[in-house]
Amino acid sequence: MRRVERQSWWCGFAGLVVLMMFATLGWACTFCGGGLRSRPTWRQQAASATWVLYGSLANPRFDPGSEGGSTEFHIREVLRGERGRMPPRQILLPVYLPVIGNATPRDYVVLADWRGGRWVLAGGFPASEAAVAYLKGVLQLPEQDTVARCAYFFRHLDHAEAAVAADALAELGRISDAELYRAAAHGAFPVARLRQLLRHPRLAPEAQGMLAYLLGLCGQVPQDADVLRELWQQWSSLGGAAGSPSPGSSALSSDSSVGSGLLTGLILLDPSLGWRLACEVLRDPQRPFSQRWAVLETLRFFQAFRPPVLSAPEPGPKRESAGLRRDHRADLLRCYALLLRQGDLADQAVEDLRRWGWWDLTADILRHFDAPTHQAPIVRRAIVRYALSAPGPEVQDFLREVRRREPELVRSVEELLRQYEPAGSKPRR
Repeated sequence: MRRVERQSWWCGFAGLVVLMMFATLGWACTFCGGGLRSRPTWRQQAASATWVLYGSLANPRFDPGSEGGSTEFHIREVLRGERGRMPPRQILLPVYLPVIGNATPRDYVVLADWRGGRWVLAGGFPASEAAVAYLKGVLQLPEQDTVARCAYFFRHLDHAEAAVAADALAELGRISDAELYRAAAHGAFPVARLRQLLRHPRLAPEAQGMLAYLLGLCGQVPQDADVLRELWQQWSSLGGAAGSPSPGSSALSSDSSVGSGLLTGLILLDPSLGWRLACEVLRDPQRPFSQRWAVLETLRFFQAFRPPVLSAPEPGPKRESAGLRRDHRADLLRCYALLLRQGDLADQAVEDLRRWGWWDLTADILRHFDAPTHQAPIVRRAIVRYALSAPGPEVQDFLREVRRREPELVRSVEELLRQYEPAGSKPRR
């Protein structure tokens, strides 16, 4: 029996944690809720080792002296390895994994490397035969073929085994909005299946917003616009608490990512209706904060997202004729004018407009500086920061007056802007 290094077991997991940290820094789906994008997937874990082995645990031994122990791992199949080398039939894991009845799964995937004449363990996780069949497919996916990856993971979102469905969802959650758009254009997300999944009673809450966005890309008008409008109305009636599902549908999560996914999908399919619903929410400052925040997330998506240029005409998603056109400025400004009236979100709205260099609402922003609803320090500082960046004589008059009344406020905001000013940008007033 080959023994693997104990120290490398922990080093492998430490390295995997670092890998997960860096992996979550990249672009990912905007509409995936919870901690979905931070979950390590099986593919990511397997990338940490040369060998991926499938087998079963046996004969665990506890070491009271070290409070650790060991467990035999009997290899049944090599899922990935080095050509020309065969592993032994069993290896000794430097960790105590008790196998007691059905409490601990015996079937396991072990990740290892062969270094310096010994096996070095990088990690592992429990996996049934069904999970291994899924993992084999994952390991064969071309890394650069986003369409194939999307289609494969999408097919497994409602897998009978919860661990497989969760891994497939975590993989889709790491794919950017632009890549999802491209995959949708190449038929990776069949519309009929999207409708079915959105109403699946066991659909993970983290997936609801993403699937609504995909239905907006791939769906049909008016059928799928009606589906999303119904789900939006159900979500917006939750009032910050989990709702009761209608017969045959999933229980919608009250998470703002679900609301923003539903509203985005609705705007993509029926822009006039979607923007009208967005304005309805923003006109009412008594709406729950999560609902107004969901609309804000939707606004940020449409301002930032640019549909990628596709290599060849495809049947979908829809382009200029639908909601995903390249310029939503008029609709966005109408919504931001409503956001500016709300003291608990005004700082977010003002800073967005400043970062984008959109000065259309300057008069509205400056007018709110002395409003009783906008006296929170974070809001007043945001307005001064905006004024220090915006052009125009009305801004100069405003700054002159604020400097006279509250010189320390202006000075502190100027200092903060200097500290975070990009190199080579023009000096502040």
